[in-house]
Amino acid sequence: MIVYKDLISGDEMMTDAFPQNPVVGNDGETVEGMFEVESSTAVKGSDNVDIGCGNAFGGEEEVVDDSVEKVNNVIDPFKYTEVPFGSKTELKDYLKEYVRSVRAKLKEKGTPQPEIKEFMAQAPGMVKFLLSKFADMQTFAGESMTAEGGMAFGYYKDGAHNPTFAYISKAMEAEKF
Repeated sequence: MIVYKDLISGDEMMTDAFPQNPVVGNDGETVEGMFEVESSTAVKGSDNVDIGCGNAFGGEEEVVDDSVEKVNNVIDPFKYTEVPFGSKTELKDYLKEYVRSVRAKLKEKGTPQPEIKEFMAQAPGMVKFLLSKFADMQTFAGESMTAEGGMAFGYYKDGAHNPTFAYISKAMEAEKF
C-alpha cells in the first residue's frame, strides 16, 4: 500500500486504496498537478460487506440499525478537521504561501529543477480551479492541524451527497508500506 503524506506537515492525507482520477475544471480541461478521489458514507467499525447482490445468496434480510455511526470514508480514517476560509481572498493567500512552502520543500529534498518549474507553472491553474469552487467547497486540515500544512479540498459534483476530494500532487510524498 502507498500512503500519501503532506510534504509540509507530514500528515497522512490519502492512500492508493482510493482510485485517483484527474481533476477536471469548469471548462472541461484537466487541471494539471492535481488528483481527486470520490468519497462515500460508511458504517464505522462495520465488517459487513455488501457485494451488490442483495439477498441473492439466501439468508436473512438484514435489519437496518439506525443507531450505527455513519462516517465519510475519507474524512474519518485520515482524521481530517474542517478548517473553513472566510473569503476567497483568505483561500488565495493560503494557497500562495502553501505553494511557496512546497517549492522550498521540493528544493530542500533535491527535486530536479525541471520538476519544480513544472509545479510552479501548474500552480496558477490549481489556484484558479480551487477559487472557482470556493462557494461549494469544504477545506480540511490533516490530523496535526498544522496551519502551514496541506489541505484536502472537498467539493460536491452534480448533486452528490458526498464530497469529491482534490489534492495537489507535488505536495504529497508517497511512502510505501
